[in-house]
Amino acid sequence: MTEKALQFTQRDRMLTVQRDWCKGCNLCIGSCPAGILSLDDGERIVVEDIERCIFCGVCAARCPDFVFTLARIPEAQMAMGGSQCD
Repeated sequence: MTEKALQFTQRDRMLTVQRDWCKGCNLCIGSCPAGILSLDDGERIVVEDIERCIFCGVCAARCPDFVFTLARIPEAQMAMGGSQCD
């Protein structure tokens, strides 16, 4: 069963997390400057406190499996009320 991607927004940035793709390598956990990442019992990534995330993109840069994607939300979409995230 495929889990739906998690999406978080902050100002003009969107962080997408594909938990199904996580292989539990821990590279992102040790590199996160906010210290908000951990692994669950199934060895998949958990974002513990998104309010502390600084949306820097280090997790996306360190992950060899592309679990994280950090993108800028286009101005036109922001003008229409932001992103269409769950």
